[in-house]
Amino acid sequence: MDDKRIAEVNRSFNARKKEREAKVVARRAEIYAKLPRIKEIDDAIWAGGLAMMSAVWAGESPESVVAQYAARTEAGVSEKRALLVRAGYPADYLEPPYTCVHCKDTGKVGDKLCSCYLSLLTEALYQESNMGQLLRAQTFQKFDLRVYDTEPVPGKAISPRENMKTIFSVCKNYAEQFGKHHDSLILYGNPGLGKTFLSSAIANTLLEKGFSVLYQSAGQVFDTLASVRFGRNDEAADHLLKHQLMQADLLIIDDLGTEFINSMTEADLFYVINGRILAEKCTIISTNMHLPDISRQYSDRILSRILGHYTPLYFYGTDIRSLG
Repeated sequence: MDDKRIAEVNRSFNARKKEREAKVVARRAEIYAKLPRIKEIDDAIWAGGLAMMSAVWAGESPESVVAQYAARTEAGVSEKRALLVRAGYPADYLEPPYTCVHCKDTGKVGDKLCSCYLSLLTEALYQESNMGQLLRAQTFQKFDLRVYDTEPVPGKAISPRENMKTIFSVCKNYAEQFGKHHDSLILYGNPGLGKTFLSSAIANTLLEKGFSVLYQSAGQVFDTLASVRFGRNDEAADHLLKHQLMQADLLIIDDLGTEFINSMTEADLFYVINGRILAEKCTIISTNMHLPDISRQYSDRILSRILGHYTPLYFYGTDIRSLG
């Protein structure tokens, strides 16, 4: 989990705490001015706490001293609440609510991270991942194997549905075991068979676990590297995205082969693929090309790196989008 994202979430929690503290100070000043008796009660409670500690240090029974202090404090709190209500305020006006009642804006419940903290972290990861709302909705739970043909395809040993059962199992296990391996995948075959959906399902699972994911079309990857090379856009932003391309826990390159091809494309693709292999970073490539097409469109050395380090998953059958 990236320290920068954790720091961003921690800043959000610190802002929550400061906002509540400021509200407490403002409300206390307001009430003390309108209801001086409440300030007297608070001063007495504070003084009683000091007296309790002095009594314990002097040798009095801690149990007896604490019980007496608790009784006086409870009586004082009850009187404060009654005074507030009589003045037209909520009884808990001096106790503004926390954003999260479970962790009281600390981010932890006991020694575990609170669900509110994990939600903020997940949202930060989603924002950085480049995954839109459509991709967020594509999860393993929503993947429907029933849309695939059960009839065998000429030249294939099993039906498209049986093939997809295997691919689905591989992808789900890949996501579940992520962090224990450095494996990469290439999802290839005809369009409209679920390659983007399963890539998104993997990404959503990893984001929920706190891994960093960057989802880019092949065109976006090459545009980013070209912008860095030629300084076309904001330099800091471009270099940050280049860093993410190489350092994200998972990089998903979608629709390889649909981008505009130029003299630098092959070099840039090799740079990303080879760099991430050397850094032991995982990558998923989805493409409508078949493996020999990659060699023809790019180079043998790129195909060699893919075949040597990626698990190939071949999609075949009828375009399922035509069934909707």
